[in-house]
Amino acid sequence: MKWTIKNISEVILFFILLLLVAACKKESTEPTTSSTLTAPASPTGLQVNAISHDKITLQWLDNSDNEDGFIVERKVAQATAFSNLATLGSNVATFTDTGLTQNTAYGYRVAALNQKGNSNYSNEASTTTQTIQSGWTLQNSGTTATLYGVWGSASNDVFVAGNNGTILHFDGSSWSTMTSGTTLSLEGVWGFAANDVFIAGEDVTVLHYDGSAWSKIPASHPGFLPNFHAIWGVNNHDLWAIGTGYLRMHYNGTAWSGSTNIISNNLRGVWGSSSSNVYTVGDYATVYRHNGTSWSGDLDVAGINDLWLDFEGLWGASASEIFIVGDYDPNGTGDGDSSGTVVKYTGSQWSFLWRDSIPELRGIWGVSATDFYVVGLKGAIAHYDGTKFTLMNSGTTQNLLEIWGNSTDVFVVGANGTILRYKR
Repeated sequence: MKWTIKNISEVILFFILLLLVAACKKESTEPTTSSTLTAPASPTGLQVNAISHDKITLQWLDNSDNEDGFIVERKVAQATAFSNLATLGSNVATFTDTGLTQNTAYGYRVAALNQKGNSNYSNEASTTTQTIQSGWTLQNSGTTATLYGVWGSASNDVFVAGNNGTILHFDGSSWSTMTSGTTLSLEGVWGFAANDVFIAGEDVTVLHYDGSAWSKIPASHPGFLPNFHAIWGVNNHDLWAIGTGYLRMHYNGTAWSGSTNIISNNLRGVWGSSSSNVYTVGDYATVYRHNGTSWSGDLDVAGINDLWLDFEGLWGASASEIFIVGDYDPNGTGDGDSSGTVVKYTGSQWSFLWRDSIPELRGIWGVSATDFYVVGLKGAIAHYDGTKFTLMNSGTTQNLLEIWGNSTDVFVVGANGTILRYKR
């Protein structure tokens, strides 16, 4: 073929057209550049809530679909300037601010951001962290024994049980030691009158107080002697004691009967609303219910990873308002990320009522479903008012193991002879 100027021009034009087509396709498939990107829409509806003495939760509406993330800003008390608190990812609409100071006001605002810049700020929202309540007084127990159980018929008639056979009595003004007749560890205390009190403990020991002296009620178990951890009853001839190896024994006023599994797991607490509605709780979120005739199987604590949840105690305001305390490790790592936990059971549905970065909870007692107390390790005490839990200043770092009270007084017992009293 002989090339001419015309042929060359046509080839050049053809390749120019190909380049133009390719450029158009590239432009149509390339992502939007910063020249066409717009700033994200502002978040709105910011709400904040002080859930404890050192935590505030934030929640807002994400109104943009092109943000790369959000920035959260905070100011303290009456300060005029905000400072950057956190930068979050896209599609995030909640945040929890931790490590705060009790009884302090904090203000917040939020903005969305992308490569184009920041949106306008949301509305400002503020709240004040809760105050740690005080009012607990340390009692002179006269002992360094670990104290496990407490119960009273009145504010001036309170019984406490502990290790090495320790039994103490409060007459309204001072504590005195009672003769137990044993050196075994005593844990659970329950009674029906000043002259009708029961204590349960090590090696299936059960003691009864008739108003003048303590005496042993024979209880035995084939094969080995497990330990009782708690005791509760409707009356002195309808009494349950629970403990090692899922031990559940019943006293009919004359003799004990019951069963256990020969395993290391423990039942820790027992409570009921009636003879036909008794619950016991323990390791690995174990819950059993007695309907007056027999025990049901391990109840399913729905929605909760029971492998890393241990129940330590329970109390109820009614058959449909049952509260269980314990320790929850959501990752099962045992690396210190566990939290004191309160679980609520309505008789048909389970839910976490409270999880906070406080130590393991051991005991619970209350007047109603909107007025109860929980206690735990390292001096932890909190009160629930039906809306929120408020931490209280116990004045001690000793482990607190059990609690009992009435309409005017609350008593807490624990390690190293610790007894606390609170005037309601």
